[in-house]
Amino acid sequence: MDHIDHLAARVTATAMTGLFLGASLATFRGIPIPKTSLSVATSCALTGTACFTSERVAHYAINALVPTSSPTVTIEQQQQQQQQQQDSNSTTSYTNTQKRDLLFVSHALGGVIGGSICGGLFQRKPWGGMLLFTPLMLGVALMEMQFDELKRERIQSILKEANHRSDIE
Repeated sequence: MDHIDHLAARVTATAMTGLFLGASLATFRGIPIPKTSLSVATSCALTGTACFTSERVAHYAINALVPTSSPTVTIEQQQQQQQQQQDSNSTTSYTNTQKRDLLFVSHALGGVIGGSICGGLFQRKPWGGMLLFTPLMLGVALMEMQFDELKRERIQSILKEANHRSDIE
């Protein structure tokens, strides 16, 4: 269910972006706002579905085909990794690099596959869709990494603050 939520959040975001862009376009051109904004929102939702579904399929295919460095991790190993990360100032590790590479590859494949689908359906030019959507999907991958980093930092600060409070009491 988490996978569907992941996909639904991104498709909803693309549809809302399309709604805003459609309303802006209609206002600029002086044409009816509801019809234009709904049309652009629908197109954005369809392209988002094609690209993000392709990205999720590529993500799971890569996970199935490429073995990870450590398939099972015990609680002790997780604690050791956390301690090592706290001891060192470097926040990147092999697993973070591997996750980053997987994210970029899956988003690039999603852009290529989804872009070719969208380009073929909307303009009968799959290459144009690939050239448009691949950089966009790589930008989305970069934003996802930054959001994950911000979330991780926020969780660490909350945990540090909770530990500090428990030490005081």
